[in-house]
Amino acid sequence: MELNRLSFNPRKRGAYETFDLTVLLVKQHAVALVSLYLMMAVPVFLIVSFLVNWGIGGFVVWWLKPVFERPLLDYMSKAVFNQPVNIMSSLKSLKQLKIADMLAHLTVFRLSPNRAFLAPVEQLERLSSERKTKRKRVLFASTKPKQTLWMLFCVHFEFIILMGISR
Repeated sequence: MELNRLSFNPRKRGAYETFDLTVLLVKQHAVALVSLYLMMAVPVFLIVSFLVNWGIGGFVVWWLKPVFERPLLDYMSKAVFNQPVNIMSSLKSLKQLKIADMLAHLTVFRLSPNRAFLAPVEQLERLSSERKTKRKRVLFASTKPKQTLWMLFCVHFEFIILMGISR
C-alpha cells in the first residue's frame, strides 16, 4: 500500500466529508461496480427464479448481498490506490474469503448495521482474531454511531428504490 498513489488527497476528514468522498469515488467507478454486481446477482436471480419463483429469487439475492459486496470492496481497494484492476480479478477475490467468515455474515451478522463498515477489516487487513477484535474496537471508538446512521440511510434508500421498482 503506497499512500502516494492514492486517487484522493489523504487527510483527516470528518464523518460527513468521508461519506461525500465515498459517494464521489463510487460515482467515478459506477459502471464497473454495477457491472460487477450484476455479473454476480443476475445469474443467481435467474436460476432461483426459474427453479422457484421471482420473489424467492429476489430474496436470495438480497440475502447473499454480503458475498456480493466482497468483490466490490476488492475492486475499490485497488482502484483508490490506482492499481491495475479489472472485474474478473475482483470476482476471483471471492476464492480468498474464509468460509467461516462468510457463513457468519450470512447468518449471525446478516442484519448488523455495522457489517459493511467492518468488512474491510476482515477482507483487506486479514488480521488474526485477537488483532481483528482490537482493530474493530479502535474503529468504533473513532467513528461513534455515524457509520451506523449512514448504513441505515442506505438501507432505507435501497428499500424506497425497490418499492418503486416493484409497483
